[in-house]
Amino acid sequence: MHEWLSVNKLTLNMTKTEFMLIASRQKLSQFTESPSLTINENAVEQVTSAKTLGVYVDQNINWECHIENISKKMAYAIGAI
Repeated sequence: MHEWLSVNKLTLNMTKTEFMLIASRQKLSQFTESPSLTINENAVEQVTSAKTLGVYVDQNINWECHIENISKKMAYAIGAI
């Protein structure tokens, strides 16, 4: 990854870089330990959910995380009204 970025004159913001394993609950439960990922000797943090283009995605590809965040925003907006 680091080599490709260098060749194409790009940089990676390591403070924003995260990785997520996406699979069913059964497949994820088969992992005995969490994998580690490093890019150019920098550890990359593993997350269980991430926000992409305003949509929250979690490792099981369900809507629970997104609905929870939207509900909080709606409750705040209703309270403001």
